[in-house]
Amino acid sequence: MKSKKGLIIGGMAGLGVLIIAAIVVLVILLKGGTARDAYRVIKVSKIDGSTYISRGDITDLEAYEGMVLQSGDTVSVDGNSTLILILDEDKICYVEQNTELKIIAEGTVNASQTKIELVSGAFTLDVQNKLNDDSDFIVTTPNSTMAIRGTVVRTETGLLNGRRFSRTSLFKGKTDLSKVSKGANVEDHNMDAGDEVIIGEDGESTQVKEVELSTLSQTTIENLIDIHQEDPLEIFTEKELKEEKENKEKDVYTVEFIYNGNVFATQDVKRGSTIVEPTLAPSDKGKWYVNLSSPVKTDLQIYWKE
Repeated sequence: MKSKKGLIIGGMAGLGVLIIAAIVVLVILLKGGTARDAYRVIKVSKIDGSTYISRGDITDLEAYEGMVLQSGDTVSVDGNSTLILILDEDKICYVEQNTELKIIAEGTVNASQTKIELVSGAFTLDVQNKLNDDSDFIVTTPNSTMAIRGTVVRTETGLLNGRRFSRTSLFKGKTDLSKVSKGANVEDHNMDAGDEVIIGEDGESTQVKEVELSTLSQTTIENLIDIHQEDPLEIFTEKELKEEKENKEKDVYTVEFIYNGNVFATQDVKRGSTIVEPTLAPSDKGKWYVNLSSPVKTDLQIYWKE
């Protein structure tokens, strides 16, 4: 026969287990998920050149392959550099040179809220699996907002002749794009694969046209293919492959250094050589937004960053 002391000890141990289990369940419920939910992961898959992360009071934190980013991080990709991010293992973001964006990833994989705020530059997004009804993926620029379900889409924003523009090119799937003016949606576009929408500044007309699916850049395809393990040449026409080959065979490329929207300096760089930073700087604060260690493979524009 067990002693009362033994019963008390056993009972207290069992009570402790129940309390711990209850705490675990409470924490999971407070986070809004179940024990089987997987939480968000934003991971740096590949870097060619230099990329920097801003996180709260921390600025110019140099990114590295395998680095796990946090929701709310701002990503800055230098000139002559590229970056691939992986979200939740099935969302691939290829970020081009001279690009700055902020990425927000909240919730769980099964109930995700994702937002990419593109400040400048361009990126291509491949959402491989269609999002469920409990998940949202939004892409914004200074004058557009887009809801994504399962697509391959390239988004670009910048200045053309001193005026803001946004360009959205849809290569796969469907998406809803809205023009934003003074903080409000003023025009909607239901886009299908092959559509391209160019949005100008407030009050300017919006251009809608067709885009050839083969116009997705060779570099973008090559990097996405590293993950997909598919043949990138199938999507190019014979003419485009010839033009790409001729570009790669150029002996000299032109590099323009841009300050406040104007050409500050130009430089001719031999194929495979690296960029030399100009002796004179346009300002005593800032730097050229470029990776100087990577060989030049195409004509480039390099921007000054205050």
